[in-house]
Amino acid sequence: MIDKKGKTLVVNSGECCGCLTGKKTVTVLDLEQAEATIVEL
Repeated sequence: MIDKKGKTLVVNSGECCGCLTGKKTVTVLDLEQAEATIVEL
């Protein structure tokens, strides 16, 4: 989940181990652009 609240970027990338959901995900965060991308491993 990626959401923007004013100037605040709220990111919940899930889990990198995949134990609970079966999906291994991480977030790549671009601090200069204030953008996030969730990537499935």
